[in-house]
Amino acid sequence: MNESSMPSHDQDDYRTLADAIPQIVWSAHADGSIEYFNRAWYRYTGLSERASLADGWASIVHRDDIDRVVARWKLSIATGQPHEVEFRMLAPGGTYRWFVGRAQAVLGDGGIVTKWYGGCTDIDDLKRAEAALRENAATFRRLANSLPQIVWIADANGKNTFLNHRWHDYTGIPQARPHDLSEAMHPDDYARTVAIWQAAIGTGSTFETEFRLRRVDDVYRWFLVRAVPVRGADDAIVEWFGSCTDVDDKKRAEAEVRAALERERRTATTLQRAFLTHRMPEIDGFTFDAVYRPAERDEVGGDWYDAIALDDGRIVVSIGDVAGHGLDAAVVMGNVRQAIRVVAQVADHDPVAMLDTIDRTLTRESPDTIVTAFIGIIDPTHSTLTFASAGHPPPLLCSHSTVSELAARGLPLGLRAAAASAPATTVPLPAMGLLVLYTDGLVEATRDLEEGERRLREASVCVALEGAEHPAEAIQTSVLRNGAQDDVAVLTVAFTAQSASRRVA
Repeated sequence: MNESSMPSHDQDDYRTLADAIPQIVWSAHADGSIEYFNRAWYRYTGLSERASLADGWASIVHRDDIDRVVARWKLSIATGQPHEVEFRMLAPGGTYRWFVGRAQAVLGDGGIVTKWYGGCTDIDDLKRAEAALRENAATFRRLANSLPQIVWIADANGKNTFLNHRWHDYTGIPQARPHDLSEAMHPDDYARTVAIWQAAIGTGSTFETEFRLRRVDDVYRWFLVRAVPVRGADDAIVEWFGSCTDVDDKKRAEAEVRAALERERRTATTLQRAFLTHRMPEIDGFTFDAVYRPAERDEVGGDWYDAIALDDGRIVVSIGDVAGHGLDAAVVMGNVRQAIRVVAQVADHDPVAMLDTIDRTLTRESPDTIVTAFIGIIDPTHSTLTFASAGHPPPLLCSHSTVSELAARGLPLGLRAAAASAPATTVPLPAMGLLVLYTDGLVEATRDLEEGERRLREASVCVALEGAEHPAEAIQTSVLRNGAQDDVAVLTVAFTAQSASRRVA
């Protein structure tokens, strides 16, 4: 999240909390590319932010571990299942330490992964302890009592036979009492933990779960609990060696992140609803319809549509898409849409001049922001449409059974200074027909652009010929048969017989 879309105060709260945690905390995009590491990562690795993000982290994983780590990470990305792997990671001094890396997917509507949150816990001491105890139980006990984690031993049947000093210091339970983790376990976690523990004993597989343990002051904290079986010469399990690592700060940080993202989503949704046009112009002979659909993954985007009637009778229609999602995209979307409304009153009916003016403002106030946009000016008196594009998908103009693309050359807003803009294009409007403006999420939802464009043309012609009470919604529904990965906006303008007679008159 080096370019976080989180509100500044929420971002500051999140980073302050994450940076206070001794464990390494990170987050990744749905595709697995790392977008954020907390301060513990940079403190341990000595790497720069640029060298760490995306897949830069792989450079310091031990060469004997990297293939296994990458394979398990790819498997989790492909399936959405929780990720867990142990590996060695290089420190600036040239030494490697063992870590356990774990990640959990955040799912949106439809079970689609929208983000990953994970962490890396240093288990080098534990790994060394496990190796030592296999050689000498007495040595293990001395080492276990020196560790900051709770370390324990259970027999082959799962009964605790040893808990180190850290357990007694944390819980306040006297050493003379029988050894039993469940004595300090949160009641709500007991049944689940026992079931997982019994399954591990039955299969001989590694035991791992999280549960809350009661501290000496009656405060419960979350722990990551792991245990591995130790086998004898006949491969039968002799005993289990386990540990409990305090992950309460990490759990709270993850909860804060989720809460902050939800607050951002609600704020962005409210802004976008406020910015979008809810009342279309009412002009004889013209019928306007529009629809906006957010992405299935529940991310608010920067798509907009608009239609305004000028004092001289002309009508300005616009549609566009701000690159990115979240609150920042929603704010930029509202600013660009409002700017179009302002310049429409003073740009002498030239959509190219309108786009160029907005481009200069956007470049000054929101550098590095890219916006695609289409602006069209309908002249009912002369039955024409004058338009220009800033890298936006071409609208469709339908009449009878024919459909034409209103293609225009022009760089997106934020980039237009790199090349001269092409002049505006003017085309005659049919006596009766349908103008369809849309954002790219409509045709890209099929993941096959040609198929998406074919569906759009087919649906537009069908609506133009047969009519529909809500043309924009009808077209969107026809094209988006399996939901939308990105947000979608559709704006339609229908020309009726009444508009044709008005223009003849």
